[in-house]
Amino acid sequence: MNTNEMISIYEEVATITERMLTAARISDWETLATLEKQCSGRIDMLRARKQAAILSESDRQHKIGVIRKIIDADRQIREIITPWMNHLSGLINSSGTERKLKHAYGMNQTG
Repeated sequence: MNTNEMISIYEEVATITERMLTAARISDWETLATLEKQCSGRIDMLRARKQAAILSESDRQHKIGVIRKIIDADRQIREIITPWMNHLSGLINSSGTERKLKHAYGMNQTG
């Protein structure tokens, strides 16, 4: 993979991450999950590189700027989804506790 290909993949990750942020803002969890898989695939491509590319100063600065965009979007996504995930976890735990209580007291699932 040459320098241009590598920078291009970073830019794709940034674009996908921005789309993930948009999906998170409108609570489109299916799209968010799909985009996360796409993003993960691009990151795997970068990880598969065996050797580090030698970048010109302008390419290095560009790469740093793109990575900062990715990190900022990721932070915003986490700020949006963390409360939702905590709520979902509470619902799951509550449902599990309810099932355990019903089972313990011999109640059927419909009440």
